[in-house]
Amino acid sequence: MNENGILLEDKNVVLEWNKSVLELAKENNAKIIEQDDRIIINWGTHIILNGIKLELSNTYLLEKPDKFNFIESTFNGDDESFNNFNLIERHIEKYYGNPIKSEDDMEIKRDKIRIWEISNIKIKLYLFEIHAFRLNFTIEKI
Repeated sequence: MNENGILLEDKNVVLEWNKSVLELAKENNAKIIEQDDRIIINWGTHIILNGIKLELSNTYLLEKPDKFNFIESTFNGDDESFNNFNLIERHIEKYYGNPIKSEDDMEIKRDKIRIWEISNIKIKLYLFEIHAFRLNFTIEKI
């Protein structure tokens, strides 16, 4: 990750911020999936942020994809969500320090959120429950 975009370390390719997301998808053999009210761009599994291996995607609801300004990874299920939350949180803290925002919902002990801001990039780790636990990890240009 740098000010220019997200580095896919395993391919040594930078997905450049503000470039056409559909153009980037085609250049990098990403799968473009059109489903009902959304368009999903699946980039595949890649190594980013100094060694985290994740399946990366973009989901656009009710809108046509425009400029590349975020990328995300999602996990479903209690064990997978909690385990990945802890692994990703520790990894990011190791390389980027403590988050600027760290909240745990103490009343129901279910939601957790961590936010880091590095230069013009926001990294967000959000664990929540809807029938089962789910984890959303997002990197976006701000």
